[in-house]
Amino acid sequence: MRALVFTSLLLSITALTPFTVLAQDNRLEVRLDELRESSCPKGTDNFPLASVNIRVKEVELGSTANIKKALPQSVEFIKGWHLTSDNTDFGGLSGIDILPSGDLLTVSDKGHFFAIGMRDHAPSGSGAMTPLLDRRGKPLTGKMDADAEGVSYFEGLIFISFERKHRILAYDLFQCGAASRGAKVVNLPDKLLKKKVPKNNGAEALDIKNTGEIIVGFEMEKDGQAPLLTIPLTDKKVESSHIKTVAIPAPYSLVGLSDSASLYRTYDKKIGNRNIIRWDYGRSELTLTPPLNVDNFEGIVETKTDDGRRLVYIISDDNFSARQRTLLYLFEITDTENK
Repeated sequence: MRALVFTSLLLSITALTPFTVLAQDNRLEVRLDELRESSCPKGTDNFPLASVNIRVKEVELGSTANIKKALPQSVEFIKGWHLTSDNTDFGGLSGIDILPSGDLLTVSDKGHFFAIGMRDHAPSGSGAMTPLLDRRGKPLTGKMDADAEGVSYFEGLIFISFERKHRILAYDLFQCGAASRGAKVVNLPDKLLKKKVPKNNGAEALDIKNTGEIIVGFEMEKDGQAPLLTIPLTDKKVESSHIKTVAIPAPYSLVGLSDSASLYRTYDKKIGNRNIIRWDYGRSELTLTPPLNVDNFEGIVETKTDDGRRLVYIISDDNFSARQRTLLYLFEITDTENK
């Protein structure tokens, strides 16, 4: 029997203002309605998400000297947390986005949606989860179908990118809850940059602009370039005009996008995990590398608070390994030159 609905997550949607760009593009309104109907057909019962208790332990980024050396003056490390749960499905979190309530959306590469309850920009210990379903209402199973990587919230729908079977699905989680089905948004190419997209180097990064454009970043690279797709939500297939490339710093790969921010990752046995965070579309950046407390960070979200603070969260994928952790870090960008 399912536990209580994660009310703070669901109630935050009911308070949202109506769709804001309909008058600008009726095609977008029609397309979103199609996705809602496909994900939550008429007559579908709304099943609540299962509640999840999340243990929260504060962690440090590193020593004061090492943090000062790594972070520019315009960036402050606010706090970090190690997240664990008795629920064995918790983990493998590869993408992250934020709701107007401040709660976080995440997806697992084993085919689950997780919500992380937040209070005052910190995890509260409450959460919710549900398996991701296919278009028939059956749980996604197996690595080929269920390897969710990127997540983005837009106008009441949750969009998720998958690798191995490269595609984007949309879920009307707030109308049908755990019964919401995966509505096909678009199939993604399995060949880019004149080579086949490796199964494990697909659409790691996903963002949706307020104009209704989907931005998809691939983990694969060729000659220092990574595929970057800009797909209007009104388009149901990828055209050559949607495909461009973006330069990435060697030996890193692109794993996260959000607003003006991007996240890059690399790993080697001698050094360990390393990440680069860029913001203002690459005009500023910082590098996280040992001896700082770094893990397999794959998700990023940039947001502004009601009082004007500019915050960036990053989250790590523990790969369900005892050697890795689910870490959530919060940074504040304090520069004013681009405001």
